[in-house]
Amino acid sequence: MYKIVIVIILSYFVFGCANSSLDSKLSESKESILIETNNYPKLIAYYKGQLKIKESDSTRIKLAEAYANNVDYESSLFVITRVREKDSNVKAIVVECNALFEIGNIRKAELCLLRANELDKNNPEIENQLGITYAYLGYIKKSKYYFERSREHFVDDVKIKNNLAMVSMLEGDFEHAASLLLPIYIKGASNEKIETNLVFSLVKINQIDSAKKILASRYSEKESFQIINDIKSSQSVNSPII
Repeated sequence: MYKIVIVIILSYFVFGCANSSLDSKLSESKESILIETNNYPKLIAYYKGQLKIKESDSTRIKLAEAYANNVDYESSLFVITRVREKDSNVKAIVVECNALFEIGNIRKAELCLLRANELDKNNPEIENQLGITYAYLGYIKKSKYYFERSREHFVDDVKIKNNLAMVSMLEGDFEHAASLLLPIYIKGASNEKIETNLVFSLVKINQIDSAKKILASRYSEKESFQIINDIKSSQSVNSPII
């Protein structure tokens, strides 16, 4: 009888552990599916549910990232500022920096990124974001410095070439900008932002036919004509950065 009781108790223990392990795997699987499908509203709800059960800095950071990916930077900032050990957590700081930048607090974003850079030197993503921030502030030399640092530390090639092209455009060197972007376009690795910068640069160096070919995939002949004329008459660069 004693042995039977022990066996029953052990079986409950093993069964309980198995259920716990299964629940954990199912939860991880659900999270992975939501991430892979970019279902940010449901991912936000999922992380909120997790935080109601148990407070966790890592889950809170994931929630802030999900809000940012859902283009709700105010909520992202609200959530990330409540991470308990944020000042020593580089990932949390970077999420905060990006949220500050996106809501227009560029100076605060700069200071935030410099703090992150001090904690995690040679991080290419932080350096790239510093380059973008300084470009927006009009500090071209600083922008170029951090973009080049980011490239040295192996940030994504397409991303950094577009950003370096943007710096060249701000400096008025449209030929160099086009030389960086055209190979990306030819390889089929470009996106709308890269093509915008490339078309702008091509028009500025009077390669109108090449610009028309790129525009033809998105615009009518009349629309392309208007875009090219607008670029010709523009005095300043107002193109996006990745």
